[in-house]
Amino acid sequence: MNEEVGNAPSELTVRARIAAMLPRKSGELVFEAPWEREVFGMAIALCEKGVISFDELRWRVVAAISAWERANRGQEDKFRFYAFWLDSLERLLLERGVLKDSELKVGRRENQSD
Repeated sequence: MNEEVGNAPSELTVRARIAAMLPRKSGELVFEAPWEREVFGMAIALCEKGVISFDELRWRVVAAISAWERANRGQEDKFRFYAFWLDSLERLLLERGVLKDSELKVGRRENQSD
């Protein structure tokens, strides 16, 4: 199935593909903080609506993780999967013009004050 922006894939397809790459423990999704669950939910919604391509998001997450692993060998305890997910999602939304840098900065300030 071609998953270009504007050609929204089925909800089942996106969820199955996303589920295959997520961290799990005993079969359950693992979220260490509430923001991780929120980022996950936003990404799923944006992919399902065809705002962003799941394939492009996945590629960016994998590339970011690979770069981190090369630079941080032996520091696996500092690995945070959803930090890569968030960074990749933010960059993709900025590049697509869905999100402005100023909006991102405001959102970060608001979340830091919580």
